Amino acid sequence: MSDAVEVSWKADKARFDLSNEVPETDEERAATPDHELDNEENREALNKMEAWRQQSIVIQSENRLEMATDEDFKDGLQWTDEERYELEVIRSQPAMVFNLVGTTVRWITGTQKRSRVDFKASPRGKEDVKSSEAKTHLLKYIMDANRGQFRVSEAFAKQVTAGLGWVETTITDDPSRETIVIRTENWRNVRYDPNSTEADLSDSRYLFRERWVDTDIAIKKYPERAHEIRRASENQTKDYWLSDEEFSQLHNKEMYPSVVNFAINNIESMNAYNQRPRVKLIECQYREWGIWPVLKGNGPWNGVIYNEKDPVLKWAVDSGEAEIVNSFRKRMMIAIYVDGAMIAKQVSPFWHNDFTLTPFWGWRRAKDNAPYGVVRDLRDPQSDLNKRRSKALHILSTKQIIADANAVDDWDEAVEEVSRPDGVIKKRPNSEFEIVQDKTLAEEHVMLMQHDEKMIQAAGGVTDENMGRRTNAVSGKAIEARQDQGASTTADLFDNLRLGFQLMGEKTLSLAEQYYDETKVIRIMGKDGAEDFLTINEESEEGIMNPIYASKADFRLDEQAYRDTTRQAMYEVMMEMITRLAQVNPGVALNLLDLAVESSDIPQRDAFVARIRKMTGQLDPTAAQDPKVLEAEQQAKAQQQQDQRREVEAKLAEMEGKAKEAMAKGDRVGVMAMADKLKAMMDGFELAMQIEQAPALATLADDLVEDAARGLPANNIPQQQPGG
Repeated sequence: MSDAVEVSWKADKARFDLSNEVPETDEERAATPDHELDNEENREALNKMEAWRQQSIVIQSENRLEMATDEDFKDGLQWTDEERYELEVIRSQPAMVFNLVGTTVRWITGTQKRSRVDFKASPRGKEDVKSSEAKTHLLKYIMDANRGQFRVSEAFAKQVTAGLGWVETTITDDPSRETIVIRTENWRNVRYDPNSTEADLSDSRYLFRERWVDTDIAIKKYPERAHEIRRASENQTKDYWLSDEEFSQLHNKEMYPSVVNFAINNIESMNAYNQRPRVKLIECQYREWGIWPVLKGNGPWNGVIYNEKDPVLKWAVDSGEAEIVNSFRKRMMIAIYVDGAMIAKQVSPFWHNDFTLTPFWGWRRAKDNAPYGVVRDLRDPQSDLNKRRSKALHILSTKQIIADANAVDDWDEAVEEVSRPDGVIKKRPNSEFEIVQDKTLAEEHVMLMQHDEKMIQAAGGVTDENMGRRTNAVSGKAIEARQDQGASTTADLFDNLRLGFQLMGEKTLSLAEQYYDETKVIRIMGKDGAEDFLTINEESEEGIMNPIYASKADFRLDEQAYRDTTRQAMYEVMMEMITRLAQVNPGVALNLLDLAVESSDIPQRDAFVARIRKMTGQLDPTAAQDPKVLEAEQQAKAQQQQDQRREVEAKLAEMEGKAKEAMAKGDRVGVMAMADKLKAMMDGFELAMQIEQAPALATLADDLVEDAARGLPANNIPQQQPGG
């Protein structure tokens, strides 16, 4: 279950004393005072929540069974029990599986793992630059501590296969773990509002999560409600391994015969092996509307519903950093209940006022917004492929006999000999005995199998070109066009992945701003594997260094990673462009070199880029700069450019004076030597960079070189022109 209730519960009350006696019988229960959660208000809330849950079960039942079937197809479970029995027992035909669906899904999920995106926290003001950099490092540390990238990949795999994956972002008070916890949740345990249409669930009224727990564990976690938990455990006689959808379809043998047969034939045998009392804990996160006290201020608590038990919010109000205003809005509630009794209920302690679970959608049906993934459109051609492959193999491995009734003496022996590749059959004279093997029909099945395979590739977006297989596409443009076709087919999935990652990141950042208010040293891992350490919320004489809780930042994803082939092609085009620019203007080419190297995949790329930028004085365009540091760097750069300009002016003035003196004396050789020297300086890298900052000086130097190149009169006598 979610740790939100548990953490806030322990913050409000002392830790539970598990040694306290709890009532074991109804008589003992009757002698104890009534619990607050059993009053009329909470009973009405419980009835309302259970009505919501039953509504979601009825509406989503059919699609959830389809989602379960989609996962079975990905795992290679592509024959029903009835079909397998019909083939293997009655027809003696193999039930073969050639799982192209699984290959398609694994290619898409593998592509996501190879192109994971980066993220950062962006400041809302210039004064928050350093704080946002610290938050970026903190978020990456939290992701590393929770293996967050793997959790996202797990949710994406569910998104691609079943159409819906979930990632939970919450907190824990376990000192052995990081404060913020990121973990995946199976879609089978979660039920959302079927009336919701928004991808971020902003219009969803409720969200349920169900979990079967051993009764003794549930009692230890909620000892004050031990009697209700024990009673629910005894009353819930349903087999916990069967979902509510499966039980709701027990009456419909025509639509779901496999589910019905499984339930009827296996309930008694499963009960014999299950001796563990269990109870279903149901968590409901729901929104309720009302007029609530809301904080108004400049910190991350701006817009947060006031909770006097939250020490940070209380400090913000008491110190004057925020004021309380009444606002009609929705607030998030969290409740946990069992069959017939409320176990816990409270206002959500999280500032983001949102669900702790984040959805990762595949596609959604237009008529009811039910989710589905890639597998849904591949099931029919996959089933047809399996059946035709099994049928073709059966045809090729069996033979028919057309013969007169008295053609042989022993028909059993004849049938056995026909099935052998070296069989010998003795028939009666003047009798008909013909062995028939319809290979043409088998070839027709194989041809239709190939059509099924192409259909799976077209619908799934994973073509032979995407997988690097040899095809009839010869030219590079044809191969790239087919690869782009596959990428376009799956683009919606990756776009929804980015949306889910964005929502999850926003919640994680909000939790970091709320709960990381103490000094902490975090590890920073560079892309080249180098390790460094950063201290956040550190007190010093200048104030709080790298504060996390003092301001609010925005979570941003970097641009989506390109496919390897496209990225390499773009890099080659860019380097070719820079090479051509270098022939015209070396300074401009050098200023673009860092961006070109940054787009490559060479080892130690960041080290190359950092060294190039140090040489050219360029800044990282994506990095947020401290205004003070940026201003100092700009002033230093301006001073350096001014000193360089003065140096160039002095050199050019000196050379211009010497050139004029030589011209006055008619010293043609001296003028030409000086012109060659100046031209060599201009061709040099350092002077090219300096002249780029002073275009006027470049014009003066060009005129001087041009005058010298035209030639000068010697002793007022014009230069002799060559003959002809």
